[in-house]
Amino acid sequence: MSHPQIENARKILTSLGMPRAQQNERSALCLLALLDLRPDRKWAKAQNPLMGITPIMDWIRDHYKKTYKPNTRETVRRQTVHQFVDAGIALYNPDKPDRPVNSPAAVYQIEPAALELLRNFGTKVWHDKLTTYLTERQTLAARYAHERKQTLIPIEISPGKEILLSPGEHSELIRAVIEDFGARFVPKGALIYAGDTGEKWGYFDAALLSKLCVNVDAHGKMPDVVLYYTARKWLLLIECVTSHGPVDGKRHAELARLFAKAAAGLVYVTAFPNRAIMSRYLGDIAWETEVWVADAPSHLIHFNGERFLGPYFDSRACPKSANNMHEPFTIRIFVPDGDPEGVRLIDRMNWTGLGVVFPRSKWPEVRQRPEFIRAGVYILVGYQEDDLPTIYIGQADGVRNRIESHYQIKDFWDWGIVFVSNSGGLNRAHVTWLEYALVNRATATGRCRLDNGNAPQEPGLTEAEKADTQAFLKEIFQILPLVGLRAFEFPKAVATPKTSTIAPPHKEPTQQPDTVIVPAQKDGFDKVFLGENCWYAIRISGGMLDKIKYIAAYQTQPVSAITHYAPVDHIEPYGEGGKYKLVFSEKAKAIGPIPFGDAAPGAMQGPRYTTFDQLTAAKKLTDLTGKA
Repeated sequence: MSHPQIENARKILTSLGMPRAQQNERSALCLLALLDLRPDRKWAKAQNPLMGITPIMDWIRDHYKKTYKPNTRETVRRQTVHQFVDAGIALYNPDKPDRPVNSPAAVYQIEPAALELLRNFGTKVWHDKLTTYLTERQTLAARYAHERKQTLIPIEISPGKEILLSPGEHSELIRAVIEDFGARFVPKGALIYAGDTGEKWGYFDAALLSKLCVNVDAHGKMPDVVLYYTARKWLLLIECVTSHGPVDGKRHAELARLFAKAAAGLVYVTAFPNRAIMSRYLGDIAWETEVWVADAPSHLIHFNGERFLGPYFDSRACPKSANNMHEPFTIRIFVPDGDPEGVRLIDRMNWTGLGVVFPRSKWPEVRQRPEFIRAGVYILVGYQEDDLPTIYIGQADGVRNRIESHYQIKDFWDWGIVFVSNSGGLNRAHVTWLEYALVNRATATGRCRLDNGNAPQEPGLTEAEKADTQAFLKEIFQILPLVGLRAFEFPKAVATPKTSTIAPPHKEPTQQPDTVIVPAQKDGFDKVFLGENCWYAIRISGGMLDKIKYIAAYQTQPVSAITHYAPVDHIEPYGEGGKYKLVFSEKAKAIGPIPFGDAAPGAMQGPRYTTFDQLTAAKKLTDLTGKA
């Protein structure tokens, strides 16, 4: 995995509007070289030295261990640095503008305004500074579009600040969404992304989206507009429809997968220019989404669901989740063979459904039960090499033969649960929809490993059938946690320290541990601790959950040192085995390093607790763990 500095540089190039060919690793390394931003140097310390192409390549080799062959010099100049100059990011021969073209003494330097902007990367003012910078200077992508003599559409993204998009009805609707919808329904919100028919990344604040734990590349099928409602911590995913593309069931599932790790509630919106075009798509629009029409901007149309303009299923954004888990209810469990670990029949008063739970080992005995010849949806559950369960979701007109097939060829599962109707009210279309909804939900929560090869498509149901099937699904969601399966619940924070920027040491040092140190191998450290801004799966005693404010990473051999730490935003369950996931409130910061030194063998084989004051003062591991 690339060094975090390189990934941050790529995000910056994307946010600055560089074309896709200049959003690669080579361009990111050239930017770092022109800023003299070494791996351990903060963005606030960026400089703008004068550098030629060969010194840039030498710098990259010396500091990031990436060697470019001498014959790639022209590629670096023509395919990266030349575009930096065109974009106004860099200056050509600022020390001697009359230097002959192609002189071997030619040098480049980061332009002063760009340097001032980039020194703010990663701070709270980055988004505002970026917006101001982009409104005062055309991005290179916009400039190239201008060279094609297009009349661009100005869009006001904040008072007095504009971006430019390609002309056409689609861009006009995007402008209406940002200026009219945003002002009415997302007050004081931030524009994260606006698509452009001429250049996919019309405007993109990649850094802000990354801070919300979402990372996408050019292959990610982004919605037309993404707005962040700061006050409520909502991401509004908006599709602008002039000829095709509303938020239907398929698109809803795609967006749910793309934004599955978002540290914000998701709201899905379809925008139309007028009601005539909207009428063509009414049968396609997904439930639990919003519709906005530009020619009636003060109105919003809500498609079913229990809340108006708000995310679903995310308990962190909504105190009452969509499956109404806070409503009191009663279930009945019948154990036909007297073994509480064997077959269990689960039903509820005034519910037409029935759940049948069974261990894999009992399948040869229970397969003849009459429930298994009915149409139903089933979930097979097992554990492999992870704390997360592996599950398979399926359906059939009669589930017996399908489960028999899985019994013969799928080894991972240990137990299963089947949901059927007692009254015969479920048909093949209903159970296909339930399979579709369960797969989407499991994908969105991210709390299991799905064994399903392909995501099913949403089947067509009448409005009445869909309402009845959604009610059946609600009952399933209430039952599953009671049989030990929480993979379909969005994780609820069990502790919310919401620690922000690293605090100074206490005036009076405390002995109460508030920091957990975790051992981390290189791959997991790079991918999760630095890349995903979180850490899992940690076993933490219940008495410590509300005390943890910071987490530090001890990198195992060959590093053998504590190298980074981060403030904790919240702690949530991970898997079904009593472990937890710590989600950071900001990116991890370097510390020390604090070497293993003369610590006892095995001192860091598991989590260790300390105080933040002790962590920041430690010179070696034994300052935190004591000697053997």
